[in-house]
Amino acid sequence: MLPDEKIGCHRLARKCRDGVVNEYCQLWVNIRGRDPQTGVEVDRWGCADAFVPSLLIENAQMARQTGAAVESLRNEVSGAKDRVREIIGVIGNVRRISQAAE
Repeated sequence: MLPDEKIGCHRLARKCRDGVVNEYCQLWVNIRGRDPQTGVEVDRWGCADAFVPSLLIENAQMARQTGAAVESLRNEVSGAKDRVREIIGVIGNVRRISQAAE
């Protein structure tokens, strides 16, 4: 999809269709996925520079989700570590009892 004739290139200060910036421009990209703010499906062509704010929002959301997942994993590992300590304590008690009985 070609850019709208009214859209100008902010880098070159020219219209996107004036032969300088056209469908071969490396910044003219297609974004597909979900809008990070609304959750609506997106399939849109545009200048990559114009998509930066939305992509930064999406990146921040992914970072928060990753942090939450890491914290959840830490809690699971911490709980497992405590259970292992309890089991080792029980094994130590059983050894002492069996050695005392001999």
